[in-house]
Amino acid sequence: MNFHKFHLSEYILPAIATFLMYGCMGSGKDGAKEATNVEKIVPVEVIKLEPDTFTRILTFTGTILPWQETKFGAQSPGRVENIYVEEGSRVTAGDLLVQMDDAQLKQARIQYLVAESNFFRMDTLLKAGSVSQQQYDNVKAQYESARTSHELILKNTQLRSPFSGIVTGKFMNEGEVYTMAPSVQAGGAAAIVSIQQINPAKILVSASEKDFPILKPGMNATVTVDIYAGREFTGTVSRIFPTINPLSRTFNAEIRIPNNDEQLRPGMFARVRIEAGEVTGLLIPKYALLTQPGTSHKFCFTAVDSVAVRKNIELGQDIEERAELLSGLNAGDYLVVNGQAALKDGMKVKSKQP
Repeated sequence: MNFHKFHLSEYILPAIATFLMYGCMGSGKDGAKEATNVEKIVPVEVIKLEPDTFTRILTFTGTILPWQETKFGAQSPGRVENIYVEEGSRVTAGDLLVQMDDAQLKQARIQYLVAESNFFRMDTLLKAGSVSQQQYDNVKAQYESARTSHELILKNTQLRSPFSGIVTGKFMNEGEVYTMAPSVQAGGAAAIVSIQQINPAKILVSASEKDFPILKPGMNATVTVDIYAGREFTGTVSRIFPTINPLSRTFNAEIRIPNNDEQLRPGMFARVRIEAGEVTGLLIPKYALLTQPGTSHKFCFTAVDSVAVRKNIELGQDIEERAELLSGLNAGDYLVVNGQAALKDGMKVKSKQP
């Protein structure tokens, strides 16, 4: 009978290897647990926020507008006899621009002169005691009615400029009949000509409701336009609109700009800068700010009892390398200014001041 020869190494060595393998695996799990139990502490630098004094700067963008603009025609239909201006013509207040058909004017003038003559004669008779007060009053009423009618028809026949400016549109030609119908050329208005006053000019800006207590009439404004690089125009806040839009939370303000050389023209894009005086608030360095991925929202971290606390913030104006803080932090907070990129809310930190 043949028996398999017994070799101790065939059984002992595999058993030892198995024991060592499982022993090492157990040791690795314990090591991982121990590593997990050791909480990571991130070294950071912090600064203590203190109130600071700075100049409040309000910035806006807008479009140059004429100070006054009118698109006008006659108050009743009629034939256009003469137009005395063209686009680009300069006019002064009271200049005759358009002469309408004057047939009605001639008739009204005759009636007015007759009523005037009757009134003067009746006035003489009243002083002589030849007529009653009632007869005098009746003739006077007829005279005043004829005078008013004549003045109205005269104004409707001879169209004069209401202010000094530049003719910006001519929508009819001589000999055409003015029907008072809206015109596409006149932007939907029933007009024969249009005039703009560009000296001064103005800008309407839309301001946030938080600026409502700050922006005041009379404040100086600096205006720049891209086509005049390096040149600044000086204006003033001329009007603050009294209501705030409930949807946009904004209000309008008007900036008046002297434009003696008429370099500013309606339609130009403009930037407005207003110094609103000295204020006290918190300023934080821009390099301490982080941006929420995929958005423009800014946030930062503070150190509170060696713990990182994420803070969502609202910023105001930029002041060189710092930004005005509107909300989110308070004076006395310790703002993380170095090491914040590695932080998450609630992490342990070891802070020092630079």
